[in-house]
Amino acid sequence: MTQSPASAGGPGRSLLSRLAGNTAIGFAGNAVQRGLTFAITLILARGLGGESFGLYSYVVSYMFLFAFLSDLGVERVVTREVSRDPAHAGELIGSGLLIKLGLSLASMTAAIGLAFAIGMPRAALLCVVIAAIGLPMNLELVFRGYFQSRFQVGYSYATTLPATVWFLVAALVVTRFGLPLHFLFAIALVSAPFIVVALLWVSRYRFQLVLRARWTRMRRMLRDSAELGGFIFLFVLSMRLDQILLFHLRGEEDVALYAVGVRLSEALSILPEAVMVTVFPLLVSSEHTAPDRFHHTNRLGFKYLAGVGILIAFAMTILRDGVVGVLYGPSYAAAAVPMAVLCWNMSVGYVGVIYLSLFLAQSRQRSLLLVSALALAVNILLNLAWIPPYGATGAAVATLVANLAGFAVWLVLPTTRLYMVTCVRESWRALLAAVVTAAALWSFSLSGVAAFAALLVLYPALLWSLGGITWGDVALVRRLFGEPAGGK
Repeated sequence: MTQSPASAGGPGRSLLSRLAGNTAIGFAGNAVQRGLTFAITLILARGLGGESFGLYSYVVSYMFLFAFLSDLGVERVVTREVSRDPAHAGELIGSGLLIKLGLSLASMTAAIGLAFAIGMPRAALLCVVIAAIGLPMNLELVFRGYFQSRFQVGYSYATTLPATVWFLVAALVVTRFGLPLHFLFAIALVSAPFIVVALLWVSRYRFQLVLRARWTRMRRMLRDSAELGGFIFLFVLSMRLDQILLFHLRGEEDVALYAVGVRLSEALSILPEAVMVTVFPLLVSSEHTAPDRFHHTNRLGFKYLAGVGILIAFAMTILRDGVVGVLYGPSYAAAAVPMAVLCWNMSVGYVGVIYLSLFLAQSRQRSLLLVSALALAVNILLNLAWIPPYGATGAAVATLVANLAGFAVWLVLPTTRLYMVTCVRESWRALLAAVVTAAALWSFSLSGVAAFAALLVLYPALLWSLGGITWGDVALVRRLFGEPAGGK
């Protein structure tokens, strides 16, 4: 049985209530997920030591690429298609699952075959083989596409959080008893079949799953997924390839230092990711039916995510030494600078979730693929130039510069310039407030906790005075989204 848009959030609930609830659940679920993942990182970093933790980070980076290849954008395509045509959700989900299974089997074979071909060390090879076996059972992303489109993202977290808890237990067991690293991946593999069963059970009353190959639809979905997946793959590759290059150019210790910044900056990205699970299906469904809502959704997203992202990056820059020291210990002190750089890269990603959602909603997969390829090329060249002399810090700066290069390309492309101009127009206040705040902190020679306290007072005050925060935006949101759930 397929729910209508109006009934999916419950009778009598306004659209604003549904969107706020979905975003809040997405934020809470993502926060718990990130918190557990971060705890796992801390346990492994402290329990394994620098060399073994570097090996673990290398394996995770390697498998991350094949995990994305096994999805190839199917999740976003399913989200978009179900948002447009909820009446055929069961057929769309079924087609997505068949595509996902085929891609996963191909990715599993490629991951294992390439590991043997490049002569991967035995310890890493065994971990890769075990992790690759689990790829065909990683079907959660397809179901999550449905739950996102219906603003019911809580069901997705309800089925996946237990698996993360199980991985946390595995990390404790492996570090406590000094087990070989491949035991960690073997213990995690045990939970995969249970997740599949849980997803089928949760979705059984929401749509009637149709696992029948409809080749015309599947070819169209696969084409869109391939273009979109190419973009996602290149985007993720730019965040993981630097760790692989670090491993080969500098060794495990530099990978461990860089991984600290990656994990921390990714953990701080919970807000835009929570917003995206609501904004993306909203943009898809409102672009042609409610243009006023479509316009103000992306405008307000740029404005407020820029403000928050810059504040967090600024705070982490000020507190970088203390944060790394408290969380990871003195042996990771050299990770403070690359961590701060990656947090500024994260702040660009805060507004990036809005314009990337816009381009995905408008089916601009080819443009996304081309720009990502250009940004990746810049990233690789800068990594090769800066990793040998500067190590983890050079890799972090390369990632930030490559991301800004991609932003600049979007700004000059005729098909995307209008949205990027809106992004700049709504983000400049936050950037100016940060510059003025930095000048004030420098003038009074403030640092550490004193600088952080001043930041929390001065930056919001400047943002308010510049119009980066207004009560009028609250009234606008109520007008746009305060109608009944089934309205436009």
